[in-house]
Amino acid sequence: ALTLNAAGGLLVNAAVTRSGTGSVKLQSGAPGISINAAVTLDSSATLELNSVGLVTQTAKLIAGSLLIQGAGAVTLTDQGNAVATLAASAGAGALRYVNSSALAVGTITPVGGASPADDVAGIARTGDVALRTVNGNLSLSKGIDVSGAASKRIELELTGAGTAATQQAGANLLGDQLLLRGAGAYTLLNATNNVATLAASTGAGALRYVDENALAVGTITPVGGASPADDVAGIARTGDVALRTVNGNLSLSKGIDVSGAASKRIELELTGAGTAATQQAGANLLGDQLLLRGAGAYTLLNATNNVATLAASTGAGALRYVDENALAVGAITPVGGASPADDVAGITRTGGVGLKTLGGALTVNQSIMVGSAGDNNTSSNIVLVAGNPQDQTLTINAPLKTNASVGLQAGTIEFNGTGAITNIESDSTPGAVRSLLIRATTVNLDADNNGNASVLTSRVGVVGDNLGAVAQRLSTTVAADV
Repeated sequence: ALTLNAAGGLLVNAAVTRSGTGSVKLQSGAPGISINAAVTLDSSATLELNSVGLVTQTAKLIAGSLLIQGAGAVTLTDQGNAVATLAASAGAGALRYVNSSALAVGTITPVGGASPADDVAGIARTGDVALRTVNGNLSLSKGIDVSGAASKRIELELTGAGTAATQQAGANLLGDQLLLRGAGAYTLLNATNNVATLAASTGAGALRYVDENALAVGTITPVGGASPADDVAGIARTGDVALRTVNGNLSLSKGIDVSGAASKRIELELTGAGTAATQQAGANLLGDQLLLRGAGAYTLLNATNNVATLAASTGAGALRYVDENALAVGAITPVGGASPADDVAGITRTGGVGLKTLGGALTVNQSIMVGSAGDNNTSSNIVLVAGNPQDQTLTINAPLKTNASVGLQAGTIEFNGTGAITNIESDSTPGAVRSLLIRATTVNLDADNNGNASVLTSRVGVVGDNLGAVAQRLSTTVAADV
């Protein structure tokens, strides 16, 4: 091994080339290390940079492993850099690194050190960390931890099309902010990831992220960028997006937009009981499909949300959603799932469901079931509203099932196929729901059979009502709006 140690600054002004397993350590005091000529080592060798000052470059670094130590800021952004493994120990300065090919955040033994006693595993710093691969995958074999100081950022960027970022068990992302950029796909599913704010910029790869606690989709300034000019607000991608919190709320301070490509999905999941997903004004959900999962409650009432298809799986929290245009309750394959085995069809919840469209039809193509068999929960209601005011068509092609109440508001309400209003226990003939409230200009209870009134009993079950009394309800306002 070769060690170059300078009490002051260290300038690399001539090329350094070593073959075989010969590792190199460059160590300096202030003002730091300036690499002005290429450093080229064998793929089995380690390059260690250790400085209390700045570490910069104007020439590329090539080695098997790159270990960064010391307190100073590190800016190694030459696109010709090529190492296989990166690790970094405690330091308050920002670390920015660009690699030309695939990169792993892993474990490195310091030059002259002993393994495993002296090993440096992953990146643990109290300054911001930004990593980019130009044309290769990013593998987190070990984690990135900047949680030791407030408001610190982790920024990952995959420039190359078809690239991917993944993490192994225990290789957690810990900090205040996580910014994901570039064309590649992100699969960051460790249940012990923990950041407060997430944002992501344009890319075609799917983005899947799991966080241990509360998470906000918000605004992040890139490491080395200027605010507000360079800020990334929310998530805007042309690939699918799936977010899950294990035990915390999901706050949409900024929106999620995957509408730039066809048939893209937004999937939100709240695993923890009593959790909630909310959105601020302007923080819209835009895409083709919206899948809502988990135990938590969803209150997504922006008038400019716009998706084509909605589905939701079992959860005790109430689900309330407003859409700007037409909306269908259908079947959606989870991001990363397989169809039809993993498909979520319709809405199945134990908390109430309220859906409202403002400028388009509302169509129920898959069943909506709220509550459970034997359930007498009066809050497990189904409320469907088409139009604002109610001037659009509500088409019910599948059963609405609850033991509580059903409220329907639309210009025209049509029942087709297996469309019916029934309690949860009934399989064929509709059983009685607690109450039915309808407001509409026209109600067609058998739209696919030319309005044959004799099939009323195959469509609606209501406690204590003669089914003919449905006609008397046409001017009744739905008791609970969305």
